[in-house]
Amino acid sequence: MNKMKIKRRGIIIIFLGLVLFIFTTITFFSKAKVDDIEYVNNSANKPQRSSWSPITGLAIIGFGGVMLWMSLKKNKKDAKL
Repeated sequence: MNKMKIKRRGIIIIFLGLVLFIFTTITFFSKAKVDDIEYVNNSANKPQRSSWSPITGLAIIGFGGVMLWMSLKKNKKDAKL
């Protein structure tokens, strides 16, 4: 795999890890049927939450850091040759 691609992907993964570390909850809305009376349909927006631990973000940052470090290590080996 190309060294620049690995470096770019490592940076993107680090950025994604930072976003997951800072924002630990996402709230989105789904429609829920409240009442169904013959010709009248009532529905309400019900909040749904998806949460994760900040440790998940740190693990992803670490993975991206290893990818970035490995791409830089390969560049130094190629420079010596």
